[in-house]
Amino acid sequence: RVGAAEVAVHGATQPVEELDHDRPVEPVELTDRLDILDARPLTATEYAESRVLMAPVIRDAIPRKARHKLVKDADIKSDVEIDTALQNLLTSQDTVLANAESTTLDRIDKARAILTATGIDIDTILKANPFGKGGVFVAAQDDDLKLDNDVTNPRLSGLKSRMAEAEALDQAMLSTPLGLPVSGNHYRTSMFGTRKDPFTKRPAHHGGIDFGAYRNAPIIATAPGKVKFSGRRSGYGKVVEIDHGHGFMTRYAHLNKTFVKRGQVVKKGEKVGGMGSTGRSTSTHLHYEIHFQGRAYDPDKFLKAGYYVQ
Repeated sequence: RVGAAEVAVHGATQPVEELDHDRPVEPVELTDRLDILDARPLTATEYAESRVLMAPVIRDAIPRKARHKLVKDADIKSDVEIDTALQNLLTSQDTVLANAESTTLDRIDKARAILTATGIDIDTILKANPFGKGGVFVAAQDDDLKLDNDVTNPRLSGLKSRMAEAEALDQAMLSTPLGLPVSGNHYRTSMFGTRKDPFTKRPAHHGGIDFGAYRNAPIIATAPGKVKFSGRRSGYGKVVEIDHGHGFMTRYAHLNKTFVKRGQVVKKGEKVGGMGSTGRSTSTHLHYEIHFQGRAYDPDKFLKAGYYVQ
């Protein structure tokens, strides 16, 4: 026989009915018990102070992501002849664009590397001679406005911009004097920068490079351009100056002869004079200068960059 006990229920103690083990237990049908439970009303106060305790868990190391339904892309290949032709066309187009992109990027990288070697900022060179624009104004039609919106292949738009950049760099390369100014055997007698003046023996700035060779050795243009000056200048003797565009100008001084005149268009490698010793000179040689936007630069950097030009 179990004595009376008290059980804490919802924070209050209530007595528990004593159990008499000698008294027989009347059987109760399960269905009746379920009916009694279902019939008993549930009050809000009975569960008002109920609490559910949960053990703390560690947050997932990897954030959960929504699961997307995997949809298999439709395959346009079929037995229809036009579908096969379209698939072959798309494949061929992607191959052509990929090859064009690779070739264009190689051109850009090579041109930028060569121009950087000259010591002049590339953007400054490009801005010195932008592409010309002009023409009679004609109002654009609606169909013309759609030309710039290439929705069929966005990759083509990127290729167009890269090709435009490559073309601009090629034009800048064409104007940059990267060639040797003397044709045939020669040697250098003086470098760019501070040196001892051959006449006063005092330190002086030398704005170019001197090349020695024989009398009337061919002096050639180091880039295509237009002759800006051909004649005599004080200290330089007989001199030829060529404007190459993009802000570049080259000067060939102490010449014995000049073979071009002002306004004449010359090609790279074209003979413009013969080596001499006119002007302020001690012996036969060429004084060669490179100017960009009115400032003299070391020609040696341009000559080294020119080694990489095929």
